[in-house]
Amino acid sequence: MKRKSRIKRYGSRILIGMFVLVLLGGCGIYYFEKNEQPEIFGSFWGTIWWSIRTIGPTEEEGMISVTTGGQIAEVIVALAGFTIVITVAALLMYIIIETRFDIEQLRKEMRDDDQT
Repeated sequence: MKRKSRIKRYGSRILIGMFVLVLLGGCGIYYFEKNEQPEIFGSFWGTIWWSIRTIGPTEEEGMISVTTGGQIAEVIVALAGFTIVITVAALLMYIIIETRFDIEQLRKEMRDDDQT
């Protein structure tokens, strides 16, 4: 029971972090790039989509920032997104390892019960 609450807590923190990252990344790129590239970054929702794509492993073709502030925002969003992906992978590995440990403990207890 304790493990499930811990997983829920960390999982919810990761989701909240991703949501904040998407919003802040979209706002940052909109602020820096809307005047330089209004056809690409003129829409707030378009910049939110850019932020989502930048967090993931691929970037949309043609959605590249040209201003220094936009490039800094792009690097920050990409690195933070990479960190979130690594955190999710680590959480999944934690779940797998802990589950395997629990199974081994149960097997050991069952063997001990059979021997008595």
